[in-house]
Amino acid sequence: MKKILFASVIAFMAIFATSCKDKNAGDAPKARFTYAVEGLTVTFTNQSVDAEAYAWDFGDGSAVSAEENPVHEYAAEGSYKVTLTAKNKAGEKAISQTVVVEKPLFNLKIDGDFADWNNLPAELLAEASVDDWAYLENLYKIRFISDPKKVYFYMEFNGEAEEGVDIVGQIDMMIDIDGDAAVGMDTWLWSPSGVDLLIEGNPYPVDDPEWPSAGYQDAGVFQWIGSTPDEWLFDPLDISGAIEASGVVEVKAGVKAFEGSILRSAIPGLKAFNVGVFTSAADWSGETGSLPQINISPDDGSNNPQPMLQVKLN
Repeated sequence: MKKILFASVIAFMAIFATSCKDKNAGDAPKARFTYAVEGLTVTFTNQSVDAEAYAWDFGDGSAVSAEENPVHEYAAEGSYKVTLTAKNKAGEKAISQTVVVEKPLFNLKIDGDFADWNNLPAELLAEASVDDWAYLENLYKIRFISDPKKVYFYMEFNGEAEEGVDIVGQIDMMIDIDGDAAVGMDTWLWSPSGVDLLIEGNPYPVDDPEWPSAGYQDAGVFQWIGSTPDEWLFDPLDISGAIEASGVVEVKAGVKAFEGSILRSAIPGLKAFNVGVFTSAADWSGETGSLPQINISPDDGSNNPQPMLQVKLN
């Protein structure tokens, strides 16, 4: 009887000790993470709960990382099984996700250093330049290129002013986003056109209480809502944060430029990107540039609009 009672006491004490140990240790962690891919580089954001330590296996044979929010660069394209193990005194939990990385089509930064535009694949680049037959001659050059996420642009123009007013102070991008020139606004600037989207802004910072702007990143975006091609009728489209732009840089005497990008996912119904760009004086006193250009006929002086620039959506 004593032996049975002693064994029961020992068993009770073991259960009590285990219970206290578990209670003191707390709950096991929950492993969670998200990630963002930029080319071959992946930025991981740890969202684990109740974890005290971490182990990241990136699935490529590299060393395990103990960082909380690591940034990992893969050596090659592919699909990788990434496992995060979250640990604490009560135990550990693991979660895995498949991460797909691809080499970027090109490297282009929006930083006001335009040298990288000279190293882009020619087959992906769409560009237009002004010549002596231009009717509106103050927009000198435009370049566009796209990757799966963004459409990038570069614009070069007359950087001078007349009577204190910038000759190029407003820049309008008129875009056919569905590839159907019969749908959208028709314009005398390009033929065919079919404008579905208008992006309008000043590349310079504007200190105006009514229309303040830090630059072209604050450009207005408008969607055509007309019923006939001759209607200039647009509604504002809220795509805040979708446009990135550098500051204006003088590239040579009297010539200025800037670059930027547009987030493709922010444009509803984007199937194509046929674009024309025209500029106006800062005070809207008149149109000053257009590309693709409107040619002046050498025979009779008439205006001959060109097709819009076709940007390949890669």
